[in-house]
Amino acid sequence: DSELVRRITNEKMTRALSRLRACLPPNLFIELARNMSDERKQALKKHFQ
Repeated sequence: DSELVRRITNEKMTRALSRLRACLPPNLFIELARNMSDERKQALKKHFQ
C-alpha cells in the first residue's frame, strides 16, 4: 500500500529532520524547510508541535 510506504518514509524523514534540527542553526533549518513541499511541511508542523 503506497499510503503505508509514504507514512513510513515520512516518519524516517521526520526522525532525520529531528536530528538535523538538533545540530543545525535555526536559520539553516528554516532555509531547509522553506525548500520542502507543503505536504511535508504540514507533517513536520504536526510533529514539532
